[in-house]
Amino acid sequence: LGLLGTDSADTGVGHLGAMVRLAVGSVAVWEPHCLVLDDATESLPTELCDWLQEFIAEHMLPKLKMLLVASRDRDLMDGLCTSVIDVARGRI
Repeated sequence: LGLLGTDSADTGVGHLGAMVRLAVGSVAVWEPHCLVLDDATESLPTELCDWLQEFIAEHMLPKLKMLLVASRDRDLMDGLCTSVIDVARGRI
């Protein structure tokens, strides 16, 4: 759990925080070439959104060949993506 930024499953954001950290950590162990995030920060507390972005940037991005993010969280996209395609009302 040290890699996940905690020494225990209780992360200060309760059960949700533990679930998110363990889920992301289990994906990171597989060292995927591609990661798809679909509204990954929707309904997450700010602290957990910040952790998610930092963890992906530090531990996963260097090994990824592609990151596809569908999100309304512009801060997440700006922090992780080098290219952004903005789709609004079905138009690019």
